[in-house]
Amino acid sequence: MEVRAELNYLRMSPRKVRLVASLMKGMDARRAELELRHLPKRAARPLAKLLASAIANAKHNFELAAEDLIVRSIVVNEGPTLKRMMPRAMGRGAAIRKRMSHVKLVLATKGEDMRPDASKGSGAREKIAAREAAPHEIKTGSGTVSRHGRDEAGELKKSAKRGGIFTRRMFQRKAI
Repeated sequence: MEVRAELNYLRMSPRKVRLVASLMKGMDARRAELELRHLPKRAARPLAKLLASAIANAKHNFELAAEDLIVRSIVVNEGPTLKRMMPRAMGRGAAIRKRMSHVKLVLATKGEDMRPDASKGSGAREKIAAREAAPHEIKTGSGTVSRHGRDEAGELKKSAKRGGIFTRRMFQRKAI
């Protein structure tokens, strides 16, 4: 079961909020609350309120215990930017950008699969399986050679030795 909570238009730079949010990922919900309470960053307080809201949503709407919840994901996106001007010398003005953040928090129960691609069906599993099943061989004119420069018998080929294709590609402008 997933429980979601959002915090929009937080008047803090997303970069600063991401520092605190990255600490929470994968953590137990109660442990994350405790960590946020003692963290000296300014972003910790609004994120602690967001986490408390998500836990309250889980209790009230889905009747889940707070001890069974884990922070599955927390995403900090950029919100709108307030543009202000600061007066500078000789009648000039310097731009000041006051950034905002949108935060999305997802809590999950402890027994669930924690990988984000497992629920979406993005085909990531198939890509990984195809990559593992693919042979690590390169077809050449003199037979097949593995990526490490060995032929079927396990002997090193001349072209794969040091000073071979790799060196020529790396140092093309130099005479070898």
